[in-house]
This record gives sequence, C-alpha cells and structure tokens, in this order.
Amino acid sequence: MKVLIFGLTVTSSWGNGHATLWRALSKALARRGHQVVFFEKDVPWYADHRDIDSLPGGELVLYSNFAAIAARARIHADDADLAVVTSYCPDGQRASSLILESRARIRGFYDLDTPVTLERLRAGEAVDYLPVDRMGDFDLVLSYTGGRALKVLREGLGARRVETLYGWVDQDVHVAAAAPMKEFRSDLSYLGTYAADRQCLLEQLFIEAARTLPELTFLIGGAQYPESFPWLPNINFVRHLPPSLHPSFFSSSRATLNVTRKSMADYGYCPSGRLFEGAACGVPILSDVWDGLGSFFTPGEEICPVRCTQDVIDALRMSDDELRRMARAARERTLAEHTADQRVKELEAICENSRATPQVPQNASAAVSSARKRETWGIVPAAGTGTRIQPLAFSKELLPVGSRVENDRERPRAVSEYLIERMIAGGVNKLCFVISPNKADILQYYSSGIEGVDMVYAIQASPGGLCDAVFRGHPVIPEDALVIVGLPDTVWFPADALARLPDDGLSFLLFPVNHPEFFDAVITDQEGRVQEIEVKVRAPRSKWIWGAFKMTGRIFHQLHALWKAPDRGDEYFGTLINAYLRSGGQAVGVPAGRAYIDVGTLHGYREASQLLSRGLDEPDAVPGESAASKQPSSVPDAITDVV
Repeated sequence: MKVLIFGLTVTSSWGNGHATLWRALSKALARRGHQVVFFEKDVPWYADHRDIDSLPGGELVLYSNFAAIAARARIHADDADLAVVTSYCPDGQRASSLILESRARIRGFYDLDTPVTLERLRAGEAVDYLPVDRMGDFDLVLSYTGGRALKVLREGLGARRVETLYGWVDQDVHVAAAAPMKEFRSDLSYLGTYAADRQCLLEQLFIEAARTLPELTFLIGGAQYPESFPWLPNINFVRHLPPSLHPSFFSSSRATLNVTRKSMADYGYCPSGRLFEGAACGVPILSDVWDGLGSFFTPGEEICPVRCTQDVIDALRMSDDELRRMARAARERTLAEHTADQRVKELEAICENSRATPQVPQNASAAVSSARKRETWGIVPAAGTGTRIQPLAFSKELLPVGSRVENDRERPRAVSEYLIERMIAGGVNKLCFVISPNKADILQYYSSGIEGVDMVYAIQASPGGLCDAVFRGHPVIPEDALVIVGLPDTVWFPADALARLPDDGLSFLLFPVNHPEFFDAVITDQEGRVQEIEVKVRAPRSKWIWGAFKMTGRIFHQLHALWKAPDRGDEYFGTLINAYLRSGGQAVGVPAGRAYIDVGTLHGYREASQLLSRGLDEPDAVPGESAASKQPSSVPDAITDVV
C-alpha cells in the first residue's frame, strides 16, 4: 500500500505532538511492506528546531512553495492507495483540493486535533487547514478522538465515513530499560508543551502538590512556558526535550503526571501520546480523569486517576511495590494495544473496508448523489408463511396498512410498499423479491413494475430461514454493488433513514424498542462498532434492534461464503454476523430509527393501522416531534420514538 501524507511536520518535534507520531507510524508501515511519502512545508519555526532530516522508512518531501510541488504531489496522489491531509497542515485546503481531484484509491483527512478543531468551529473561528464545505467529499475521515466527536464530524461537518485512529507509541524508542539521568531525577514529573487551557488543572495537580510536599522533587519538561509560570524551589525545569531523551526522562521519575487539554478532556476518548509513552517506559502514571480513560487503561490497576491535589499526594505516598505493579500492568497493556505496529494493523483494516468514490463530486450533496447512481440492490425476503397472523387468503406482505392517493383516488397500501418506498429513498435501483412457490400473488401485485427500479424474483422452495432467503439473491449481485436488506412486514420511521447508512462496509439501521427480547438486539461500543448481535435472548443488553442493513457487494459475497462453510448454514442473520465479527469483520450500528412496528402479528397490524391513521406517514410528521409527544396517551407500547 502506498500512503501519501500532507502533514504539519515530521522533522521537528519542537512544540507539537505530530512529529513523533508520524516517525513511529512511518517505520511501522515500512515494516509491513508499505510505502510512505510525507510532504512537509519548510517553515522557519520548525526549520530552526529540526531534529531529523529524513523520514524513517519513507520519503520526505520538504517544500517552500506549494505550486512548485503540486505536479509532483499529484503524481504521488494518483498512485496512492491512501492519500491523507492532516490537521494543522499549513497548506491544508490546497492539499485537500489536490487529493480530492486525484485518482487515489482512498482520499482522506486525518484530524489529530479533533476537539481543538471542533471548538474553534463552534466559536466561529476560521480553521484554515480544514476544507469545511468539502468534508463530505472525502472517502474517509480519521479522527484521533473517539466518542461524541465522531457524531459531530458526521452530522455537523458532513463526513461520510468516520473512523478513529487513536494515538500510539514508538515501541522501538520508548523502552523500560532506558538509563535514568541524574538531571531528570524526580518524585513526580510532567512532560508537555505549555497550553493555557490546561494550566488551571496543572496548577491544581502539580504546582499545589509541589507546594504541599516541599521535601519532594518535581520536574517539568517542555517548550513555550512563559516567564509568568508559578515556579517553586522544588520544581525543576528542562526546556524542550528531543524524543530520544523521553525514555530517560520517564525512567528517572518515580511517577509521572498526565494532564489533558481542556477541549480534549471535554470531548473524551482522546488519549495524549505522552500517556502511551510514559506507560511504555514503565513509569507509574497519574492522570486527570476524562470520559473514556478506562477504555485505554484500567483505573486503579494500570493507571492512577487523580481529581484533586490530595489525590496526587495520596498517590505519591503509595509504596514503591504498588507503583511498580501498576506500571508493569500499564506497560503490558500498551505494548499489546497501543503501539504504532498495532495502529498500522487497524489502519489496514479501515482501508480494506473503505472504497474511493469513482468520480470527484464538488460538494457533499453531490457526493451523495454520485453514490446513489451506483448499482444498489434491495433484497426483500417475502417467502415466509406468516403463521403468526394466519389464516389469510393472501400473502402477509400484501396486508393493507394505511393508504395513499393515486389519480385522485385513495387506495389501500400493501405493507411491503413501505419497505420498497424506504429502499428507493435509500438509493435502491434494483429489487430482488424472494418468494415461495405459493406466493404468486406478490408477483401479480407488482406485475406492472415500479418506476425507476428493475425487479427480479428468486424462489425459496422451502422454509430455510432468513439467511437462506437473503442469499437467494447471490447469483445476481456483483461485488461492486451495494446491498440493502429489509423486512417487508414492518413499518418504520423516519422514511429516509436508509440514506443515513454509509456506502462502505456493513451497517445496521437501529431502532429502539420496549421489548428487544422479541428481536435481534445489537450491542455496540461507544463509537458505534457492532460487538455482538443477541438473537431473541430473554434479557438483552440493548434496547436497540436492527430493522434493516446495508453492505457492499463484496461483503455480501464474503458473508455468503461464510454461511456456506461446513457446520454453519445459519438460520438467523444475527448468528452469522457474530461469526463474521469473530473472524475479524467489522460492522457499525447507526441509531437513526425512531419508530418500528412488526406488522406480522395481529397486535402489530392493529398498531400500525392506528399509527398510520393518525398521519405519521406524512414526511413532516416525523422529524419535528416524536409520535409520543403528539399522542402521549395513545401511542402503543411497541412504538418507541427517540427525539
């Protein structure tokens, strides 16, 4: 894989956290056989403090004028598997335009400073490295920060696909065996560039602790500290440290303190690189507390959380054995989960599941329009016998639910029309109905066709479960298509929810229900990645169920191959997805659903009829307010709406 990067700097670690990250990742990419080309603008600040002049494991291009290297960069971009612009890139907007207009397989943006970026935008500031009006054009947006920041990137900036790529440590440099240095000896150290937005917390957790414990030695290492900084006699200071001395700095400390910038702590799920560096060097870490900290280190076992001065004092009074035990555990966790080598594997997986857009749209809305021109299949499994609502004289998918006006006349709507309508809104241009031999009435009902949609029918000769029904469409679906699967005996809102599922990977449209035990409950992590699907379990861990799902044709064929493997033949799609996840596959859950009704029972049929009779099927009846807020006394228990 060839990776092209337009970044802030890789040659100077002075006053930034980007350089050491890129050096480590470049080496790790090279170890995995990948090629890296890094474009860095030669600005005076970093030129005066440069600590390397070549890129470990890759090619470095230093330039003074963007126009002078634009043609060369375009050649590299056209040849790249992944071309990325990063936050704080001095020529971020021009580099973004170049990459978006290139033939790179995946065109991406990597924000290593997501909370800072979002806070600046919220404050109305201009962010010169960010092509705000074109974020939706990128095939992939990587974020150094997880948690709620991902939602803001998607919904606020229009990013189509967002993935986290957390910080990492260079395991070749940061080792526990580093020799301590006399000038770095301290009871508590802190390594970090001065930042005004963490000064208050630094004073509370570091300065006040030093004031209270004058018999101990404290040490600060970093750049840009002002003359007004409140130094104390027992606080030593080491001006900027090159990365090569970081291990000795940490190894010379009895413990080290991590203080997170305010914007990063506010968003959560944003571990600093220093956190992993200190852990890899085997020093006990005291850290401020923020949402997501426990996702990286177990508090009390691998890291010592501190909220006030007294917490720091108590931690420094712990025995050496207690501190060393915690440090060993953190080091083991870091080397297993937070190294550059591990992040490269994660990046490979992300790229494997990404797809570059074949044309270059001019804005986010054009990107959506372009994506919808792609061959998109809707699979409608309609071969079930409908035993829960029998006896009927016709297929349950033709149950009349609600109505619509056609040629100035109102006529009933078959329940399956709702799914088809939603599939078309989600981009479907080809339909595959899967029916049993005795369901010719479905073929007759739709015999006049559906405008703008090609239709085929597949036969499921005998009941074989949902997987068997869905994969009846396997022979007609190419790998470069998209596939959407929904259930034709359900009615759900909002009607355009399928359009919110990404075009890459495998994604599930999730709905909240009061009785998830009757459905397939979807368990996701904080970032929306599917961890497991609980198939009709008595006490599921989630109230969110899937109502439809979308995938690439390639993943559809992978799932089919997995289903055909010996000893599988799953009846339920949920069990097949669990096997897919265990084999290394990935899926996301998108909680965009608001109301969901299974019409395949008499109770559900009545509820759907009542709901639709109140006009909830009108487009403007859903987004503004939930049905529950409109009819608090009459909305059935089976309906759950989320504002």
